[in-house]
Amino acid sequence: MTDLIDLTGKTVIVTGASAGIGAATARQLHAAGAYPVLAARRAGRLAELSTELGGALAVPTDVTDPGQVADLVAATLDRHGRIDGLVNNAGASLHGPLDRIDPAEFGRSLQLNVVSVLTVTQAV
Repeated sequence: MTDLIDLTGKTVIVTGASAGIGAATARQLHAAGAYPVLAARRAGRLAELSTELGGALAVPTDVTDPGQVADLVAATLDRHGRIDGLVNNAGASLHGPLDRIDPAEFGRSLQLNVVSVLTVTQAV
């Protein structure tokens, strides 16, 4: 099968890159010849993935913090001079009965899963 989009040399930021879908996406981008930029809160896991991917730029980032998001964009532009794509993957879910979910925790979940998608996209 032929790739639909040539990703060779493209710079793509991946949020939530420290595990799961984000890490798998970064690996696939790297395999396709792209330069994945790894963003997540867990710096240790980002460093390990960066090594695995030949020194991919890893920027520890809490996407709910606009200052850290601005630093992520700046670091990406410093290293690669461009941003060709964004995989807005960071997120978390709440588990448990509805009547036991803490409203403050729900608010943090909305900040991460909804608001940060807008702020990261705007920053890029």
